[in-house]
Amino acid sequence: GYVGRGYQCHFQFLHGKWRSDEYSWKADGNRSKGNLSIFASHMIDMARWNFGEIVRVSAHLGVYVERAGIAGQALEPANDATLLLAEFASGMQGVIQSSSVAHIGDRGNELNIRVYGEAGTLESDVIFGGGEAGAQIRGVRQGEESIKPLPVPARLQGNWDPLNYMEPFARQSVGPRLFVDAILEDRDLEPDFYDGLKVQEVIDAAVESHERGVWMAVSELGN
Repeated sequence: GYVGRGYQCHFQFLHGKWRSDEYSWKADGNRSKGNLSIFASHMIDMARWNFGEIVRVSAHLGVYVERAGIAGQALEPANDATLLLAEFASGMQGVIQSSSVAHIGDRGNELNIRVYGEAGTLESDVIFGGGEAGAQIRGVRQGEESIKPLPVPARLQGNWDPLNYMEPFARQSVGPRLFVDAILEDRDLEPDFYDGLKVQEVIDAAVESHERGVWMAVSELGN
């Protein structure tokens, strides 16, 4: 209830690991959907998980680095940067931006989230390396004057160092380990393959939007 009815959200994920012009299958259009599918997909998933179904998108997929193909052959480039406008079923507006060619120095990767709603605003920033490494959540509610840091509840944080963003993956049942544990324990899990399908539908609509230069509706399951 901190944000209440959502108005707008902004998800941004940045790194510069694709600034090299060397060949990579991730940037090969015959093998990959590029930044959109490899990195922006996580932002799409996070946005949908928190704010419901995305029903329309308008996408611009950028190619900024000219890369070599295999054995000197011409390369059909995949996008190395994504800019996606999203409309949610609730009417909420979203911006999803992801870049694999952003020079951010020793930060390594950077994640920024902004959520604006009827009851308040939330901001989250995660820096993955360098002297600024760490995570912070800030917020301000209707009627308050100043945005202030918000503590992560102990029940969510667990017994790991919040400055070590990889520690939960090594010490807790999360990510791929959670998936394997659910198989071993024969239990249902969320998110599941349906959630993956819904993200893929947004990706497909984004590719078509970019190619046609129009807003595209996200297909319903089974269409």
